[in-house]
Amino acid sequence: MLATSPDGARRVAWEAQLAKQHDDDTLSRTERYAVDGVEVVWVFDRPTTSAAPAVTVKVEQTSIHVDGPLARLQVERCNPRSCSRYLDLLVPPPCPGHERWETVTFGLDAFVGLVCQAAAVWVRLPAGATIRQSPRIGSAARWWWTSPAYLQWAEAVRDAQRATDAEVVGERSALEQARQVAQRRRAQEAERHAQRIAALMSRQDRLTPLVIQRVAAEAGMRPWHLPADFEYAMGVSVIANHRVVAVICPIASRITGDVAHRLLSVTVYVASERERRAVAAGCHSEQRIVVLTTGDSP
Repeated sequence: MLATSPDGARRVAWEAQLAKQHDDDTLSRTERYAVDGVEVVWVFDRPTTSAAPAVTVKVEQTSIHVDGPLARLQVERCNPRSCSRYLDLLVPPPCPGHERWETVTFGLDAFVGLVCQAAAVWVRLPAGATIRQSPRIGSAARWWWTSPAYLQWAEAVRDAQRATDAEVVGERSALEQARQVAQRRRAQEAERHAQRIAALMSRQDRLTPLVIQRVAAEAGMRPWHLPADFEYAMGVSVIANHRVVAVICPIASRITGDVAHRLLSVTVYVASERERRAVAAGCHSEQRIVVLTTGDSP
């Protein structure tokens, strides 16, 4: 079928192709039509991946509908000051709009008229465009029929998005710098914490044999020890005669009121005068604290 625009300036051939045809053949035959100054639209009964202008039709008892690929633009807007593009900002700007393409169907007769009048054009949708596709079309369609007005509208939305993006560049840069500073601080604090833990464990490892020997000499039996005892501020608990008798290097910042009360019944061993002062600050005044170095004898 050959359709002509009302002014006779445009001729469009509508070629029904019910048998399966390779995409290269479709493009080649399209080019031959173009040599004669005739545009062509291929009519298939199944989706096609060809870049040549084509439609998929659905034949019903009294009509024929173009089932795809036809796309219509809808522009959605987020709630004020909560645009999904700018949720990373403290004060998001107004939503510039989001383009959402969706599939539509059209009567074949009406669609032929739209094509002849250039009110429906065959295009590849803009990169990044999302489209709600029908199961019949699926993901095979890469080219779509749509209105030039929709394309202009979509470009206007993207222009608004680009303009808004440019307006918030400074704020995003400042937030990113603040994020990086905070990240560095967290990393530094994590490193310092790891170093403190390693130093604590080193002190506990050095003092534990000495304290074990002292307690063994006093109790007349070999005691056993429990590392990182939560009940005693992560210190090493030394146990003899079924009770804790000594605690080695508890963490000063972990000494709560309850821990301080439990420590009253034991001897606390630390590795330096500085550590003694830190631990004593959280303990009762009568707490027995012994500074023990690796050079001390049991």
